[in-house]
Amino acid sequence: MPKALKSDARNTILKVLSFMQEEKRLQAPFEKLYERVAAATGVGERFVRKLVKEKEQADATGSKISTPGKKRERTKGKIEIDDFDIGVIRRKIHEFYTSP
Repeated sequence: MPKALKSDARNTILKVLSFMQEEKRLQAPFEKLYERVAAATGVGERFVRKLVKEKEQADATGSKISTPGKKRERTKGKIEIDDFDIGVIRRKIHEFYTSP
């Protein structure tokens, strides 16, 4: 499974895309702009297209491009024990000291 790219890598890809678009505008027209960006940055063409679409939506809403991340549920670190279990543990400990 491919690794998720952080926001700085995504911004770099967008900068390469804008540079190549400006290059295309100033010089002879290039075909397959997204393929060139994908080859220059080492990501897939589909990802570049998806990233451009995300940037357009972010610009329209005034937000930033976000990095996808995993949401992990944190464990508490200690075990919840009710009164019954405390009583069982207490009796077991007393057994150690009362038995010969």
